Amino acid sequence: MMQSDERGRYAAPVRVRVRHRSAALPTLLALVLTAFAGVAHAATTPAGTVIQASAEVSFVVGTQAVTVRSNAPTLTVNQLVDVAAGALMVAVPVQPAEASLSVAFRVVNTGNAPETLRLQLTTAVAGNLFDALPHPPALYLDSDASGTLTGADAPYAPGGNDPVLAAGASVVVFALVDVPAGLADGTRGRLELSARVEQASGAPGTIFPGAGSGGVDAIAGLSGGVAQAGTDLIVSGVDVALVKRATVVDSAGGSAAQSGARIDYDIVVQVSGRSSVHGLVIADPIPASTRYVPASLQLDGVSLSDAADSDAGTFLATAAQVQVSLGDQPAGATHHVHFSVLIN
Repeated sequence: MMQSDERGRYAAPVRVRVRHRSAALPTLLALVLTAFAGVAHAATTPAGTVIQASAEVSFVVGTQAVTVRSNAPTLTVNQLVDVAAGALMVAVPVQPAEASLSVAFRVVNTGNAPETLRLQLTTAVAGNLFDALPHPPALYLDSDASGTLTGADAPYAPGGNDPVLAAGASVVVFALVDVPAGLADGTRGRLELSARVEQASGAPGTIFPGAGSGGVDAIAGLSGGVAQAGTDLIVSGVDVALVKRATVVDSAGGSAAQSGARIDYDIVVQVSGRSSVHGLVIADPIPASTRYVPASLQLDGVSLSDAADSDAGTFLATAAQVQVSLGDQPAGATHHVHFSVLIN
C-alpha cells in the first residue's frame, strides 16, 4: 500500500522521512544517502551437499564400442562457520548529553549453513576519552528492514531472540546509547559490537566433529565464528540531519510503482548546533533498476546542470549518483535537493 504525504502525493513506503547522521568529521562532512551496504560475501556450497561423480572410459573391441564406468567417490561438504560485521558509519558526530543515539551495524553470516548469533555491545573500549552509556535494552534488531530504528524493531534479548541467519543473509543491529554531558568538542569515544556463532567458534581451521547441520563436521572459518565491528563517536558542535522523500508518478498520473513510472526524490538537509560545517557534500546513488532523468537535479528550486562545472550539482554517470556540493554551511542552514529517476 502506498503512503500519501501531507500534499496528497504518494511516497514509496520504505523511503519516507528517514533521518541520517553524518558519517564524517565536521571539517569534511560528506553525507551519503544510500541503502545500507552489506559485507561482501561470495557464494559458498551449502553444508551437507553431496558431491559424487564417476569417470568413464570408452574403447572399441573388434567392432563393438564399449564404455566402462568407475566407482563414484562420495564426499559431503562440511559446515563452514564464519561471520562478518561492520559499522554502517565509521564516525558519528554527537552532542554532549545527547540521549537515545542510534548507531547501526550489519552482521552477515558468511558461512554455508544457517547460524544462530549471540550479540554483545561494548561501550567501555580501551583508549576511549569517554564511554557512552547503554540505553537499555541497548540493542535492537531491524525487524521491519527499514534501515532505521523504529517502534517496530524488536529489542534484543540474549538467549531469547538471537538472530538466526541463513547462509549469506544479514541483519542490521541498532545500538542505542546516551552521551555524557560536559564533553569538549573533539572528544572521542568508541562503540563495539561483537557477533558470535553459538553452534561453534574457535581458532580458524578448528574442526568440530559432527557439530554441523545434519551431523556433518563444522570447521571454523577465517573469523573463527566471531566478528567485531566498531564506530567512533566524536563530540561536535554541529549536527546535520537529512530527510528524504520519494514520490511516484506513473504514466496515467497515478502513483503506481511500475515500469516507466517516475520517482521524484526530495532531500532536505538541515545544519544545527553551535558552529559551522565545512565541505558539505550530498551524494545520492541512483537506485538499482532505475535510471536518472537528465537535467532533473535542483538545489533550492533552482536547476543545476548535470556536468561538472561551476554550479553545485553533478550527475556522475560512471558512479551512477547525483552529487551536490554546498561548501561551508552555518548552523541553522537548510537546503532542498530534488532529482528524478525512471523505473526500468
